[in-house]
Amino acid sequence: MASRRFAAIWRIDRSMLVAGLILLGILLTTVVALLVLKYSPFEHDYGARFVAPGSFRHPFGTDNFGRDIFARVCYGAYVSLAVGVFSVIIGGVLGTFFGLASGYLGARFDLLAQRVVDALLAFPAICVGLMIVVVIGT
Repeated sequence: MASRRFAAIWRIDRSMLVAGLILLGILLTTVVALLVLKYSPFEHDYGARFVAPGSFRHPFGTDNFGRDIFARVCYGAYVSLAVGVFSVIIGGVLGTFFGLASGYLGARFDLLAQRVVDALLAFPAICVGLMIVVVIGT
C-alpha cells in the first residue's frame, strides 16, 4: 500500500524526481571522485601551479599553491552533503523530542517552548550565530 502511494507521488511530482536525480548525481559523483582521485585537496604541488582547466591530469586546473581544483570541489561537496544530512537529522530529532515533550507535559512547557522559539525567530540568523560564537567561542 505504501509503495503504491510512494510510486504515485514520484509519477505526479516531476520536480521531486528531478531534484532527487540531481542530488543522487551529486552524491555519486562526490563519493566516486573521492575514492578515485589521486590528488589530495590539501597537498601543495608548487611545480603544478596555475595549470589551466581542461588538462587530463587536472580537469578543473590548479590554484596558486598547485592544489587540484577538482579534488577541492569534490571534497567541498562531500562536506556540504555531510553537514546537510547531519543538520536535518539533528533538527528532526530535536524537533520531535520538543514536540513530544510539549504535547505530553502540557501548557507550561508548551508556553515556555513557544517563547524561546519566538525569541530566536525575532533576531536575524546572523545575529544568533554571532551570539552563539561569542558565548561558546570559536
